Amino acid sequence: MHVFPVRRLLILGIVFAGLVLGTETGDADNPSAKVYRQQLLGLESQVRALVPRVDSAMANNDAKSLESRIALQEEILATQKLLHRLEETVMESNLDVLKSEARNDKDLLLISQCCMALDFSIQAEDNYISTQDRSFRGIAVDGLKLVDTIKKLMPQVGTRQAETKP
Repeated sequence: MHVFPVRRLLILGIVFAGLVLGTETGDADNPSAKVYRQQLLGLESQVRALVPRVDSAMANNDAKSLESRIALQEEILATQKLLHRLEETVMESNLDVLKSEARNDKDLLLISQCCMALDFSIQAEDNYISTQDRSFRGIAVDGLKLVDTIKKLMPQVGTRQAETKP
């Protein structure tokens, strides 16, 4: 039982280190966008991995399940903190672009929106754990659908849309 919390903490630590120490390589317009997208994908996979674990914890009503639910809520809080930090960093980057180039960076704005949608979804999962009301599960699922929609608007990680100038 202690293997999972250690593994989760290790994953969260790696993601956090990436947030703090992220290098700027990749896209020519805004090199940080590629790094932020990769960090976002890591956080998204964490959020999506929580869904079956929440179902499993909610299936039983014994003391062990209570411990599992509390552990999940702690993990949700840690993931929310990472999402908030990523969103904050992305918006600071966008503000830097706005100051230097007098324009917003669409990729950064989409990454920020995706962070908010993931946070929306994971908070609904937390509310589901707290209340055992399945309507929160439906809200969480809808939040993940919104994430999918936003991701379709983003360039793929590692690719660059060609720009032509006359």
